[in-house]
Amino acid sequence: MQIANESIWLESIVQLHDGYEVDAVARFTDRLLRLASSRLPNRLQQRVDPEDIVQSVFRSFFDRNSRGRFQFEQSPDVWRLLAAMTYRKVKKTIRHHGQQLRDVRREASTPSDFPTAQDDAPTASSWVVMMELLEGILEQIPETHQRIVRLRLDGHSIDEIAATVGVTSRTVDRALSLVRKVASEMMGDE
Repeated sequence: MQIANESIWLESIVQLHDGYEVDAVARFTDRLLRLASSRLPNRLQQRVDPEDIVQSVFRSFFDRNSRGRFQFEQSPDVWRLLAAMTYRKVKKTIRHHGQQLRDVRREASTPSDFPTAQDDAPTASSWVVMMELLEGILEQIPETHQRIVRLRLDGHSIDEIAATVGVTSRTVDRALSLVRKVASEMMGDE
């Protein structure tokens, strides 16, 4: 019964049935708020409410979904996409509020609340989101490109990958560029 309900729910998103937005908000808001809150430094939460980030994620998601920008095979794909979009929007917010005159670190009080390079180390939950995102990306690209990505993640140079896979360095560059583009679209870069 659960699988049938999930299929019907996913179909409502893909087919843009009336009310799918309400269902998506009800289903994912709490988890997205927890994700945004966990990644947004306490000091910055005085300026930016995690709810604002989640609302922005839903706005971007619904806009892009209505234009057919997403394809979902299974209902967990929707969560992975929304989580990646939330993670990305939090990072953009941190970067935005860390720029010169807006820099929250310039305000009095404990600067330790603002992220440092150490804060960028992946947490267990962000690592899971990243791995799920990577799996989703790899499913959308040709097998040769998948091999190129895996070799690059293993630390091989462009020339080493080209020689191993039997393609030109330019082909390797194009494959990696495609992966960056797919990842950017999945994360909701605007």
